[in-house]
Amino acid sequence: MENKCIKTYNLEDIMKDKGLLTGWIECELETKTPIFIPNTTNNDIFHFRTKNNEQVQSYEFYSYEDLSEENNPDRTPSKKPIIPGSEIRGMIRTSFEAVTNSCLSTINEGQILYRRVSIPAEPGRIERKDDNAWQIQPCNKYKLNIRRFQQEINGFVEGEPISFTANQKLYITKINNQGTGIKGYFHQGEKMDRKNNESVFVPNLEKTAFPISSDALKNYLENLKLYSDKNVNLHYKDKEHTGYNKITAKKENDLDGALIYYKEYKIQSNNKTFRKLYLCPAQIGREIFYMTLSKVIGTYTPCNLMKELCQACLLFGFTSSEDQLASRIRFCDAFPIKDITKEDYFTQGIIDELASPKLTAAEFYLKKSSAKDNSEVHLWNYDYAGGWKKENKKYTNEFITMPNYKAMIKGRKFYWHQKNKKINLKGKESETITIRNIGIRPLKQNIKFSFKVYFNHIREEELKKLIWVLEIGNYQNNAHKIGMGKSLGLGSVRINVKEIKTRRIKIKNKTINYKIKNDLNVLNEVRTSEHPNEFLGCESNVLNAFIRMTNFEDSPQNVSYPINIGEEFHYKWFVVNKNFLPGSTGMRPIINQSLPENVNNPNLYKYLRR
Repeated sequence: MENKCIKTYNLEDIMKDKGLLTGWIECELETKTPIFIPNTTNNDIFHFRTKNNEQVQSYEFYSYEDLSEENNPDRTPSKKPIIPGSEIRGMIRTSFEAVTNSCLSTINEGQILYRRVSIPAEPGRIERKDDNAWQIQPCNKYKLNIRRFQQEINGFVEGEPISFTANQKLYITKINNQGTGIKGYFHQGEKMDRKNNESVFVPNLEKTAFPISSDALKNYLENLKLYSDKNVNLHYKDKEHTGYNKITAKKENDLDGALIYYKEYKIQSNNKTFRKLYLCPAQIGREIFYMTLSKVIGTYTPCNLMKELCQACLLFGFTSSEDQLASRIRFCDAFPIKDITKEDYFTQGIIDELASPKLTAAEFYLKKSSAKDNSEVHLWNYDYAGGWKKENKKYTNEFITMPNYKAMIKGRKFYWHQKNKKINLKGKESETITIRNIGIRPLKQNIKFSFKVYFNHIREEELKKLIWVLEIGNYQNNAHKIGMGKSLGLGSVRINVKEIKTRRIKIKNKTINYKIKNDLNVLNEVRTSEHPNEFLGCESNVLNAFIRMTNFEDSPQNVSYPINIGEEFHYKWFVVNKNFLPGSTGMRPIINQSLPENVNNPNLYKYLRR
């Protein structure tokens, strides 16, 4: 990505051009690896089950067939598989946005950014001072043995006042029903197999209460929502977590008296120091960031005004709450050129687990900033960056934030091609499959499809950009990625433009003359251009990176998410990566490696755990 997205294009200016073109492009698409596009009319087409007899979602390859009533797992695949025009359109738009320095049209600007933390937070109680002001009163936490006091606490609710006697180690020894002794508030955590204690928060009046912003309270409410989101809290999905359902707060006014854990960071910006607070119902939990995606990507937010468009939105169209613009190009479905037989498909099977991008992985998605004073930067995220303070050559538990830090994303997400990747399809007899797997029947490589792209009232320069992106500049070694399983090696396709037809309408002697012209000049100009970045509108380094990443013939080998030597679970790499350097622990994490920005050497070091 470049420093700024240019949004100076206006459709009104385009429509004033008298030389606008209308017509279509005839294209040929060839599968370079197996590909899979799901027919979503039936998500149990192959009847795959886990060893616990749970349904594993499975899909047939896309066609016009309605499979909703289909109940035959040994069915013959469709003789007319289809690649939907919407899939091709999405693929081409992604590439078009990259090489024309356009906006990131598909991001979710309202997405909550957060991260899991292993650093313990401090106990506190939210208190309302008046209608517009809130504060946190720091607390001491006492432990209440569940087995010993099970009968007394049965029926207790979150935040319930409690009086008790305790020993010097802050273990409660007696609950005083008469209201004598130490006074606190009952906080009920999540049930765990080895859990022995619940907590009681006692306001520590030796510490001064401090103000908290409305934004921090809103973030806490969002945090509560995430704990009950099955897509985020997998333990809740597996019924190993209740999603803090004992905490009933839904809006800001419900938070008076709420028991929370807080973490404070002092952030320096423009010679001013700001206090940022992160609230969570658990002592080791999750921080919700104040920064949003729209703030992080700046000018690359999706276009929303007709008179301030990037090149991609000008051509492909856009829709927003403020404005909308119809596309001036239309992608048709792609049909196989020759008859497709059963042998052109793989046997149905189950692919490895897939997951959506985890924006919380700062080591993958954010650039690591360097401190101007050469101090160490151990952690960075969307709100702050910094390192652990060092004393006598040892790291302490004090985290020092870096002044004037601004989060920056690494760029646009693309998938590497994997030329010689063997497709790994597990059969229904496998005991390793889970409900997180998906069953598919992919189409094999070397199968050709044809499709058309219609264009209406576009400039010749826009046509050139579209042709270049379709063919990736006629680099015969390069290919696009489409469909499901791109990270597993599926989805590589090559597009060749066969013909360009332009329509000419002229009125002569009160007669309308309608002519179709085969316009090869534009195609030849694009294919012979030595400096395509000049008409595409991007910097040469961006174009070079795109060409490198789309190179199918010279693709990296054994591409996968990072994994340790001798281990099969990818998450363990991330664990070791934060606990690899001397002085780093779970309580004091230090990121060792981050995703390389050099596309010519994208490899990450594999750890060997001893």
